[in-house]
Amino acid sequence: MPAADRFHCSLAHLQLTRQPPILVPALILVATPLLAQGAPPYPPSPVIRSITFAPAESIRCAAQDGDNFPVTWGADDAIYTTWGDGTGFEPKVPVKLSMGYARVTGGPHDFVGENIRSPNEQMGSGRSGKKGWGLLSIDGTL
Repeated sequence: MPAADRFHCSLAHLQLTRQPPILVPALILVATPLLAQGAPPYPPSPVIRSITFAPAESIRCAAQDGDNFPVTWGADDAIYTTWGDGTGFEPKVPVKLSMGYARVTGGPHDFVGENIRSPNEQMGSGRSGKKGWGLLSIDGTL
């Protein structure tokens, strides 16, 4: 599998002391260089006990033609995301968007992605269109 495909399909599970394991997309890119540096310059987390990466053969990929998937956990226990430069989840939107929206439910092996059509969608691709770089849900409002 090419490196770019592994990046788009990377999954990690965090073992939390008071919460069930959660899915964190693209954590591998952030964690790998930090783990290679040795001891961090700050105290250990009182919440995160360990990180376990899923074996490559167990990773399920979806919405493969997009990138930049900032996520937030919604009050309804769904994960909300925007995607850049793609057509989203099946069924795909008819035209490639610079920024589209989606809702993801389920677990790592049975998740379902649903595109959310919005008047805030952005046309274009690459540098020619706006992107979502952060997303936050507060009391059920994105």
